[in-house]
Order: sequence, then structure tokens, then C-alpha cells
Amino acid sequence: MTSTFWAQKDSQPKRQHRFMMSLGTTNIPQWVVSQVSRPSMEINTVEHQYMNHTFKFPGRAKWNNVSVTLRDPLQPDASNLIMDLLEKAGYRPPSLSPDSVESRKTFSKKKFGDAIGNIKIHAMDANGNIKETWTLNNPMIVSVNWGEFNYGSEELVDLTMDIAYDYATISLTK
Repeated sequence: MTSTFWAQKDSQPKRQHRFMMSLGTTNIPQWVVSQVSRPSMEINTVEHQYMNHTFKFPGRAKWNNVSVTLRDPLQPDASNLIMDLLEKAGYRPPSLSPDSVESRKTFSKKKFGDAIGNIKIHAMDANGNIKETWTLNNPMIVSVNWGEFNYGSEELVDLTMDIAYDYATISLTK
């Protein structure tokens, strides 16, 4: 008789709280990341009509944005680190002189690639061993929300970002 999954002492499910995320080449510590969505994909369908029937065929794959929540400590200041990263990727505030070459620089895929590098999301087991690694290739930040302050709350300040990427890969470790 085969035993069920839960009866096997060596089996364990993946747990949401056992993860680390490295933001590529940035110096944002892993402990600042409090939540990240796993990569997700959509596959478009193309319909073909023949007489009274409609047949569906697979189309292109599209990777959806990943949402990341960071705690914003005083040291290191995650808000400032994200703003530095955006500036390295090409953001320039409008306070610069419009005649300066610096004010005409803008975002580019290469600058985002150089500023961030590839992002990795690691799933771990109960012993802290990495068991699964998602790699987000060619990521770029597409939205940032620096959170809010509120006199009526004692909660920590969160910073949230949406990250777009070309594709993700997964590698498993035994």
C-alpha cells in the first residue's frame, strides 16, 4: 500500500515565508524584502472558425509583472536606494536645467539592466537550503509606491514596486 504525501516524513510543502529575493546588482539587503509574488504567465489563444465550430490554438506567452514589498528601514534607507536605482536607469528630475545634456537623458533597457541585473527569487526548505530559484531576466521597475505615513498607525512603512521582465526561468536544487 502506498503512503500518502502527508504520511511521508521526508516530504514537505513549499512555505510562503521561506524565501529570499536578491535584487541583482543593487545593494538592497535581502531582509528588507517582505513579500514578492512568484512569476506568472499568460498564453494567448488564437481562434479559428470552421463552419459551426470554433477551434483554439496557443499563441504567444506573456510574463506578468511581479509585485515586491520592501520594508523601509532608516538604515539602509530603501526609499533612497530605489531612487538611486531609478536614477542609474535614466530617471532625471525636472529640476535640472533644460539646456544641460544630463536633463535630456532618459530610461533605457540597457541602463535598467546595468542598474538592476537579473533578479532572483529563492524558495528554501526548513533547513535554509535553496530548493528553487526563479530568475527574472531583463527586469525593469514599472511602478513604485513609497507607502504612506499615518499618525493613527504604528505599522512599519512599506514600499511597493511592480517589476516587468522579458521572461523567467526556474531551476531546482536537489
